[in-house]
Amino acid sequence: MNFHERDARPTDWVLTLPDGSKQTVTIFDNHHLREEMARLGAKRAEPADLF
Repeated sequence: MNFHERDARPTDWVLTLPDGSKQTVTIFDNHHLREEMARLGAKRAEPADLF
C-alpha cells in the first residue's frame, strides 16, 4: 500500500452545476475534486456535511 492509498479518506461534496442544480460526489483528494469540478463544469464545491 502506498502513502496515497493509506491516507485517502473519501468525503462527500456537493457541487453546484452551471444550471444551478446540485450533485453530490464522493471525493478522495484535492486533485480528484478539481477533476470532477472540471468534468461536470461545477462552479462551486462544498463539503456535504455543511448541508
